[in-house]
Amino acid sequence: MPKPKIITILGPTAIGKSDLAVSISLYLKKQNINSEIISADSRQVYKYLDIGTGKITKEEMKNVPHHMLDILNPGQEYSVFQYAQDANKIIESLLSKSIIPIICGGTGQYINALLFETSGAGAKQNSELRENLERESLDYLQTQLKNLAEKHSTDISKIDIKNKRRVIRAIEIITELGYIPEIKVNDKYENIIVGLDTDYEILQNRIKTRIEKRLDQGMIQEVENLLKENKVDHTRLQKLGLEYKFISDYLTGLLTVDDFKEKLYFAIIHYAKRQKTWFKNNKELKDKIVWFDTQDEKYQEKVEKFIQTSI
Repeated sequence: MPKPKIITILGPTAIGKSDLAVSISLYLKKQNINSEIISADSRQVYKYLDIGTGKITKEEMKNVPHHMLDILNPGQEYSVFQYAQDANKIIESLLSKSIIPIICGGTGQYINALLFETSGAGAKQNSELRENLERESLDYLQTQLKNLAEKHSTDISKIDIKNKRRVIRAIEIITELGYIPEIKVNDKYENIIVGLDTDYEILQNRIKTRIEKRLDQGMIQEVENLLKENKVDHTRLQKLGLEYKFISDYLTGLLTVDDFKEKLYFAIIHYAKRQKTWFKNNKELKDKIVWFDTQDEKYQEKVEKFIQTSI
């Protein structure tokens, strides 16, 4: 039995993923194929974080149904596991109605959790242990992991020890199971994956323009209102990162407006770099992504042709 087909649009921030997802959905509609969009963005799941996250507006959606937006209050924590549970229910519902899901976003871990079935990890999440480990430095965690591995004579050579989250998960698994089981990853779907990229300087300019646009739209006022209405506090803003962290620093007097803009600009550029590296190095995704340069005048036409031949 053939696997169901799913379209994914991914790439760094400010590259134009949301607009392309809507265009593709409208293109498919002309071919009498129904599709709906599922957001894979770790901050757009939150209500009220609209301008700062660049959340697509009702007008920009052009009547294409969108899912996994505005599902939580901004003070709530939300894990990759919870996201996958919620989004998978939507995917199953859409596929049962012969509607093609279009996953769109830049949060790589969310995308991986939806597209691939991972088996073998086995150990349950230990919230208390995680909370304690999160407070520790990466050096300390690496030492703890090595000590545990020696104690249980288990192989940790495949663990990315520079990635704090993965080191914590490895400690969690060994603590419960006493070993690291072999992890198998299988494609859940027939994946049609579109990657968007462009010249680094062009992306830098897009990021700069987008920051100015969001400031003009009232990004700082959005945060001030959230604080006044007790929807968030400064501790939560710091955790939400990027725009929200630096606006918090500006509002508490740690940064001048010029420093705020400069630091935010460089932080987003660095974030975009990390996204690109993650997608291009991720072993599950990297060989499946077909990349398109958004500076190519005919790139959208080429994407549509690629999707049409893949569907």
